[in-house]
Amino acid sequence: MVETLHGRSHRGLVEESWARARASRLAPDRAEAGPPLEVDLLEDVRGAHPLAAALPIIRALLVRDADEDSGVVVAVGDAVGRLLWVEGDPALVRRAEAMRFVPGADWSEGRVGTSAPGTALALDRPVQIAGAEHFAVQVQQWSCTAVPLHDLRTRETIGVLDITGGPDAAVPRSLALLEATAAAVERELLLQRLARSGRRAGAPAPARAPRLAVLGRDHGALTAGGRTMELSLRHVELLTLLAWHRTGLSAERLAELVHGRADAVATVRPEMVRLRHVLEGVAPSLVPVARPYRLPAPVDLDVRQVLALLDRGAHRAALEAYRGEVLPGSAAPGIEAIRAEVDGRLREALLESASPRCCSPGRSASRRRTRSRCSPRSASSRPARRSAPASSRGSTPSAEHRNGAQRRCAYRRPRARRACPTARPDRTTAGGRGPDDEVWKDDDHDDVRRRPR
Repeated sequence: MVETLHGRSHRGLVEESWARARASRLAPDRAEAGPPLEVDLLEDVRGAHPLAAALPIIRALLVRDADEDSGVVVAVGDAVGRLLWVEGDPALVRRAEAMRFVPGADWSEGRVGTSAPGTALALDRPVQIAGAEHFAVQVQQWSCTAVPLHDLRTRETIGVLDITGGPDAAVPRSLALLEATAAAVERELLLQRLARSGRRAGAPAPARAPRLAVLGRDHGALTAGGRTMELSLRHVELLTLLAWHRTGLSAERLAELVHGRADAVATVRPEMVRLRHVLEGVAPSLVPVARPYRLPAPVDLDVRQVLALLDRGAHRAALEAYRGEVLPGSAAPGIEAIRAEVDGRLREALLESASPRCCSPGRSASRRRTRSRCSPRSASSRPARRSAPASSRGSTPSAEHRNGAQRRCAYRRPRARRACPTARPDRTTAGGRGPDDEVWKDDDHDDVRRRPR
């Protein structure tokens, strides 16, 4: 089925990738890359991606030598397999357009099956795919090598680096060249991050993340760059859902969360276009990107602050920060789900705070006061239990009895010291008890206790 050139282990890697493609209901004769992004949207995605800062290194190490007649195409993709830059041999670049190997196209494994960029991201490891090892028939005349790129600080996958061309694109030296370039790119990004964090003293502090207030408001308030803007209900619903689902939402899923049905994509897309136009004026860093829809920068959502306080156990501070329900005028299913989750968390926190079990024996103030009253002296002043020897009655208890009485006082008080509502006194002196002793008979229990007058 699959012809391989690199041994049994590589053959297993390719066969497993083919199996995943078939499980995704892909067919070799119909699998193709997704349509590319529009030019304006592609430029937005490129500008917001961290690999844009490393392009000079990639071009210096790979693209500069991939000039005319080199037979090599160099591609840089994001973490989900979308190609952002495709450069190299002009003739080969034009040929690659026939299979949609162009900027903005989706080359993830779930879309085209086995290919170097998509499979490298799926496995998070370098991959070489030669000729007929590709799943899609139209790609089987090509060979490629790809290496995933990572953020060295967080170890997150941020993109993929790919070389595509003839058979020479999948030889060992191509893999070594790509791995060296990937290491240089990752170190460069780390150095740039360190340089930004180590700015000179007196330099202006970094701008705060935009803040979106949705608690107790029908129209959310977005604060960014020192300006506050009130958003319409529909726009704040979309922005809240994208801020809540940080990894992004497909158009169908977003339509379901806003309108309650997945077939409302045709309505959601124009709404997202209008939201982008609004955000371009007040918060350009929050202009959503597509496929999936997501925010390129973090936003400080006030409802997340409440949940963070609850997670730390600061229930009182969380209640003070809770100014009301999340967008109470919204009927969007996604907003209602967020509202129910927050209200449920607050209800659980209130019940936990009211429950005596929330106070552990070692931390409760009232329990500490109980321990302070239970001293050996107060224990010794009480009469010994009936099980004590007769010779010890009226005398000072031993250390063993004192310690036992102290432990019982600290953690549970014996029933003998609690007045039973159904008990009645009896002045008898039966059983060898003294005339000054009072016998309490319990009608509900067979227990009989004696206490001194």
